[in-house]
Amino acid sequence: MSEISLLERLQEALIAVRDWHGDAASTLYAVIDPILADPFPDAAGEAREVVVLPADKFAPGDCPYLLTLGEFGRDPRAEATIALSMQETLAQEGGDRAGRSVCGWLVLPSGIPVEQAVRAYARQSQLVVGGERRTFRFWDPRTLDLARDVLTPTQLNAILGPAASWSWLSRQRKLETVWIDPREHDALYTVAVRTNEEQQRLLSQLPEINLVMDSLTVAAFDTTPIKAIEVGRRLVEADVQWRLHDPRDQVSYAICCMIYGAPFTANAPIRQQLIHGLETGTPAMPAVLGMLDTLEPQLVALESGAVS
Repeated sequence: MSEISLLERLQEALIAVRDWHGDAASTLYAVIDPILADPFPDAAGEAREVVVLPADKFAPGDCPYLLTLGEFGRDPRAEATIALSMQETLAQEGGDRAGRSVCGWLVLPSGIPVEQAVRAYARQSQLVVGGERRTFRFWDPRTLDLARDVLTPTQLNAILGPAASWSWLSRQRKLETVWIDPREHDALYTVAVRTNEEQQRLLSQLPEINLVMDSLTVAAFDTTPIKAIEVGRRLVEADVQWRLHDPRDQVSYAICCMIYGAPFTANAPIRQQLIHGLETGTPAMPAVLGMLDTLEPQLVALESGAVS
C-alpha cells in the first residue's frame, strides 16, 4: 500500500472514530509528546492543554499536551498529525530509535472539561512499581501496543478514562482504538490504578520489551502474535537462569527466542555456550551471536517444523 493511500485510510478511520460517538459537541485532540521536538511549537493558549508531570523529572516544555483539532479538510493541523504519525512510524520501521511526537488521538465528551482530563492523565502517569514511584509513559504508542497484554481492560480504561476513545497508530501501521464507556468515567479515573506483582515487573521491563519489539520490526519480523508477557519472561530467563545481567545481552537473548523459538536454547552448541558462560561467569551472548551465521539454517528449519 502506498503512503498516500495509507494516509487516506488512516484519516477515514479516525473520522469514523470521531463520528461514532454521535456527540456533536465532543472534541478531537491529538496527543503530542514534545520531549525530543515539538511538532507544533506555534500552538498555544486554548489550542493546547499540558499534562503537567513531576517538575524534578520533566521540564515544562517536555511535558505531553493535548492539541485541539478542528474538522479534517478545514484544520491543516488535523491532517498534519496523521501524516507525521505515519512518517514517524515508518522511520521506526527503518531503524530510527527516536520516539513518536504524535502519540495518538482522543475524543473528549462535551461534559468533561479538558483541564479535568489532563489532571487525570497526570495522576495516572505516576505508578508505584517495586515500591518506587515511576512515570508510566502510557501515551507512547509503543507502550500502548504492549499495555493491553499487561493491563486488564478495566485498568487500561482507568488510565485513558476521561476520554470516550483513545486511538493510536500501531507498529503494524493500523489505527488501534480503546473505547471507554462514559458511564464508567467517574468510577474509573478518579482513583489510582493498582497493579499486581507480575504487572509491576512487566511495566518496569517495558523499555527493554519495546527494544526487542522495535528490533524485530526493523528486521521485518512479524510481531503481531508476540505478547509482551512472553518477551518479559524471556528477559527474566536471561537474567535469572543464564545470569545475563547486561540489559543488552538480555535483549539479544529475548530477540533470539522470539525469532527461533524453543530450538534456540535446545540447540546443543548454543546451550553449551550458555552453560559455559554460567559456569565461568563470562557473558555468553557475544559468542552465541557469533555462532548464529552457522547455526541459523538449522534453527530456522527446526522452528518451521522442517526438521523433526
